[in-house]
Amino acid sequence: MPAGTIALTNGSATVTGTGTAFTTEFKVGDFLGVVVGGVPYTLIVQEIASSTSLTIAAPFTGPTTSGLAWNAVPATLQAAITQQAMNDMSKVLRGMIQEKANWQQVYSGTGTITVKLPDGSTYSGPAWNSITNAIAAKADLTDGAVSLSQGGTGSKTKAGAATNLGLGTTDTPTFSGIGIKSSAPSFNFYFNNSSSITSRFVQYDSSNLALLGANFRAPKYLIGDGANGTMEFTADSTLSTITMTGAPVLFKNGIAGAGANGVKVNNYWNMLYNGTLNWFINNANVGYVSVTTSDRTRKKDISYDIDYAEDLKKVMAIKPASFVWNDGREDKSIKRGFIAQDLYEVADDMALKPLDIWGVEMLPLLSRLVGAVKAQQSIIDSQTIEINELKARMKAIDGLDA
Repeated sequence: MPAGTIALTNGSATVTGTGTAFTTEFKVGDFLGVVVGGVPYTLIVQEIASSTSLTIAAPFTGPTTSGLAWNAVPATLQAAITQQAMNDMSKVLRGMIQEKANWQQVYSGTGTITVKLPDGSTYSGPAWNSITNAIAAKADLTDGAVSLSQGGTGSKTKAGAATNLGLGTTDTPTFSGIGIKSSAPSFNFYFNNSSSITSRFVQYDSSNLALLGANFRAPKYLIGDGANGTMEFTADSTLSTITMTGAPVLFKNGIAGAGANGVKVNNYWNMLYNGTLNWFINNANVGYVSVTTSDRTRKKDISYDIDYAEDLKKVMAIKPASFVWNDGREDKSIKRGFIAQDLYEVADDMALKPLDIWGVEMLPLLSRLVGAVKAQQSIIDSQTIEINELKARMKAIDGLDA
């Protein structure tokens, strides 16, 4: 704080000092800083008459006051302060312009858009147009049911659905005809409300229709013997005994049936349980069956203390892939999905190898996807708060409507 005090008079451009050294403290163009009644004033020095008298560029607009402490602010420092304030305002304005560009994409863009975040990184997601289109494509409910015109039954009850579909009103539906089209069409029976097929008709070529798993009235019947692996017919059948190598493996636990191509080419399926339910075609393990049980009463040590940021990191490490199946299925089109071994490298609970082939564990994968979405939303919420704070600061700086 410079020596001495000053006196200012309302409406006057003269500043009078007591014990001051204006000639050494100031140069013309410097700034005189003073606080009067709690209000700061910055006054431009226009002329220096003596060590105790100077003239400011404009008459003083505050109240007449004496004995004031004062500060000398060099013009170069004041210019630097002004420039820094302008730089800060420019940074905020650039952020607002970018934010408006981002919102413009959200509201007027189509498909997937990419917005730029304050730290310079980018985020890609659906534009509002694509979200509304996706919602519009969803089936609408009429009285709680999807209408026939949108692929539903038009009813919430079994009887009502059967009536609307023209199948009658009882548990015995009425058909004018049934057509089954496939490379090996079949008609399956579930006797006594069985959960698995008890017998089936299957056409395994253009001129032969077989009944599997039931007796013919002729009588001719087919028996699967899991003990010795043979398929036997009655003595009056014109067919000879069929021997299947490895049938005891196929028939393990007594769960087996004819495959899509029937008995002609010995394609049989089997489900083997060894802690995981594995599915076989003949002797080849083609996958496992995942049954999702999520009842709270079947779980313990339940915790919701999950690191969503770690979920986001793992999801970003997941590599979606395209591929063509090479396990013998007829469909050779390109598919999209995941490679189980890739998922296992990211997190070992997202993939499983119960026997000799890998599979995807969907619940751990879906749980991490949800966690990643929550982590991204937290980032968005935090950035929204920062943007709003910047708007408020801009308004306070220059009175502009932020």
